[in-house]
Amino acid sequence: MADVQFTEEQTYVRTTQVTKLPPLVGLVVRIGLAKDRRGAEYVLIGILVLALIATVCIWAFSGSDIDEDVPGPLEQRSAPIR
Repeated sequence: MADVQFTEEQTYVRTTQVTKLPPLVGLVVRIGLAKDRRGAEYVLIGILVLALIATVCIWAFSGSDIDEDVPGPLEQRSAPIR
């Protein structure tokens, strides 16, 4: 029994761990805006920054058109209501 010999070559298979990408990161990679996960994350951060800047600009420049000095409908009456 000590005289056992194997004729097959030993083969080793290297397994790679497959990580699933988050949905938005995967979408950015599939569209082609980035090549890998890191690039897709940078693209999404850039989109976030642009959205925040746009929000601040819209909020800052969309002031009320109502003048504070213009009297309202009740203040325009000349005679008091009895």
